[in-house]
Amino acid sequence: MGEYVYKVTGKKITLSNGIRANIAVYAYKPYGGSIFDSYGETINNQLHWESGCYNAERYVRTSKGFTGNVILGHREKDGRITGSINSIPIKYNRGTLTDYDYDYRREKQERGMK
Repeated sequence: MGEYVYKVTGKKITLSNGIRANIAVYAYKPYGGSIFDSYGETINNQLHWESGCYNAERYVRTSKGFTGNVILGHREKDGRITGSINSIPIKYNRGTLTDYDYDYRREKQERGMK
C-alpha cells in the first residue's frame, strides 16, 4: 500500500459521457523515506527519470494532442494501454500525478467545488 505515481500518456479514450481524456498509467512507487532524506530524494528522482515521467511532463506542456482531462488506466501485459469508458476524468495540466491527487481532485469535482 501507499502512494503511487502515474504518468499521462498520449493514448486517448472517449468516455461514455462523450468527453475525450488522456490515460495515465502506473509509473513507480516513490521511496517512502523522510522528507529530510537526501538518499530518498535521489532515488525518487532516478525513478522519475527512468520511468519516463519527464517525457510525460514535456508531452503535457508541448503537445496539442493533450486533452486536459485525465483518467487512470493500466498497461496490459502486451503493452497496450487501456482505460474504462465509465471512468470519471479530472481536469489536469501536469504530466504526472499520484493516486491520492487523482482521488482528491475527482471527489472535489464531483462535489462541484473548484
